[in-house]
Amino acid sequence: MTTEILVASNLLLWIAVIALASGYFALLRRFQSPHRDLTARTAELVGRSLDDVAPALRSWTTDRDRIGLLFLSSDCQPCAALKERLSEISETVRLLIIGDSAPAAPSVVGLETDPVMVADLRQRLAVEATPYLWIISGGTLVVGGVVNTPSAIEDLDDLARGTHDGATHRASLPA
Repeated sequence: MTTEILVASNLLLWIAVIALASGYFALLRRFQSPHRDLTARTAELVGRSLDDVAPALRSWTTDRDRIGLLFLSSDCQPCAALKERLSEISETVRLLIIGDSAPAAPSVVGLETDPVMVADLRQRLAVEATPYLWIISGGTLVVGGVVNTPSAIEDLDDLARGTHDGATHRASLPA
């Protein structure tokens, strides 16, 4: 009888180890490819013209420009931390802050805080969580995703330009 209990407990232990390892690798994979985890709504917006999706923003970009729409919320802890670090973002990344005020930084080119406009833009651009960044290039939505660090913003901008290798963002994740 003790042998049967020992075999059963050993079997249950191995099942638990395999389940935990599977969960660990699933989370690891998710954090290593953050830009591939697009929602269905975000995926269907990629490639659409800004004129179709959010014509009110057309004045912020020209057909040649690349600009990031950075959605922030005042009640969002990651947003507050990101706002403190906006000055670390490369000047080649141009950001329009939407939703909450932000300190002056070389990369920030504009601010939209009107609550009605912000709510409309969040709905039209499928922004479900903040901080969220949409990159627009040539008047077209190129890529969007949740960003928590300045390097993640630069990585998403690189991805929009086709120069992203993924190494920078993975290196910036906590150990």
